[in-house]
Amino acid sequence: MPTVTGFTHPPVPTGVYRFIVMLMALVFLSACAPSNQAADEELRKEIQALKAQLTVMQEKLNQVQTGSRSFWTC
Repeated sequence: MPTVTGFTHPPVPTGVYRFIVMLMALVFLSACAPSNQAADEELRKEIQALKAQLTVMQEKLNQVQTGSRSFWTC
């Protein structure tokens, strides 16, 4: 690496440059990530959908159990 006359500091190791480049890449990638608020809202919608599916499945299970009880009590 060329040195500048009068520059008293030793040259920076290549590993430091790699670290800075990787850090900058992480910063740019994190800027493209969805915000926490949007992710939270999406998760809430998914949870509501899952709760609705769970309710439907519980109703179906109750119908099956009621049908099997009446079948075995005859």
